Amino acid sequence: MPKRLGIVHEIVPNATVVAQLVDQSFPDSVSHVTEVQEAARALGLKLIVFGIRTADDIDTAFASVSRQDVHALVVGPGGFHFSQRDQFVALAARHAIPTIYPFREFTLDGGLISYGNNLQIAFQWVAPTWVEF
Repeated sequence: MPKRLGIVHEIVPNATVVAQLVDQSFPDSVSHVTEVQEAARALGLKLIVFGIRTADDIDTAFASVSRQDVHALVVGPGGFHFSQRDQFVALAARHAIPTIYPFREFTLDGGLISYGNNLQIAFQWVAPTWVEF
């Protein structure tokens, strides 16, 4: 997560306010928030954190992002976020806000940039050898 924040800072160097969208059903969310807060302080950025549990929370977060003059977004990992990637990508485009995503699939759906694990390869490492892709 801190690396994603650093990439956003490189892409939007004039950004002073960045939001992190956290999948609250994802077990590592709390540690990710702490790590990103520390990275934001080191980069001189104000970080606003939004906890996401439902599709309505995504809409609410993007509405708040617009009102609070957020310059870029960092979408955190998690199964719920992955399942709602079309909504994230559409809202980021509608609000014209640079957004970095945790997985390549977000960019395949039209998102700006991603940085994270390749889920297909990760699954292949842990899946039985009889599973074919």
